[in-house]
Amino acid sequence: MGQPLQFLQLSLSFILVSACLALGPYLPAQAQVFAGSTAAALGGAGRAGAEGTESLFFNPAVLAHMSRVEVGVFGLSGDWAAGESHKSLAFSVLDANPELPLPGALSYLKRRRDLPSGAELEEELWQVSVGQFVWPHWAVGLSVLRLQQDLSSAVESLPWADAGRKVQWNGALGVLYTPQSHLGVAWTFHNFIPASSRVTEELRLLPKMGLGGKYLMTDFLRLRLDLEKLLEQNPGGKVDVAMGLESLVGEFVALRLGSRWEPSQGREFFTAGLGFMGPRFLLNYSYQNRLRSGDTVHGVDLRLAF
Repeated sequence: MGQPLQFLQLSLSFILVSACLALGPYLPAQAQVFAGSTAAALGGAGRAGAEGTESLFFNPAVLAHMSRVEVGVFGLSGDWAAGESHKSLAFSVLDANPELPLPGALSYLKRRRDLPSGAELEEELWQVSVGQFVWPHWAVGLSVLRLQQDLSSAVESLPWADAGRKVQWNGALGVLYTPQSHLGVAWTFHNFIPASSRVTEELRLLPKMGLGGKYLMTDFLRLRLDLEKLLEQNPGGKVDVAMGLESLVGEFVALRLGSRWEPSQGREFFTAGLGFMGPRFLLNYSYQNRLRSGDTVHGVDLRLAF
């Protein structure tokens, strides 16, 4: 029975890899507030992935699966569209010591967005997250965030771009169900607090609901898939999709390939990356390419576990 099962797994793996390569550019995800290099290289899929400090922006429920202290530094730079560049730097620290009654984490993000109009948008985000098991195999999490946005100057071509500082408070709910060690399913609800009318629509944190899954097909192949839907400013209720494959090369090196399609934003991406996953030291790189326009974004992160 072992050989037929192994053959079936390998055959299915080949089919899925081929599908990702052939259909990837047409599969899609509305990006989170921030995606680290592992998720970014996997098309932006990360809701069901237990990647420590990187997963905090996707699903706070992953904290329940942590059992150590971890510090992460994340960088992202590139162009999402012509004339619109992003530069982001994020820090996260989590403490999931088994002696603690509740695992928790603190995250910080600093981002600058150069808009096509010539204006600069500075964003600073603080996030506090907690997560815990509530039943066997079921974990829940909650994040509370504060986003501060500073627009450099008013722009006549953008009526909404009134200069000044805007502050938004919001949060995220997450659930992660892992019936088996090789299988995980996640649900998230980001920005569930209605935005203030004092914040212009173009800068609001929009409510969005998502589903995610991960599956370890073999010892060397892992799959991820995320679906996300904006609940506002989304005519037709379009669903964004992210998909990625991760293949282990040896014990510590991972190769990643993915794709993302964002019909809600009219964008499609091809993604790739690699990582070194040591027991205490993790280093990852990601590459994202927007199809048709050719705009690219590069990311790198370093995570240390104690």
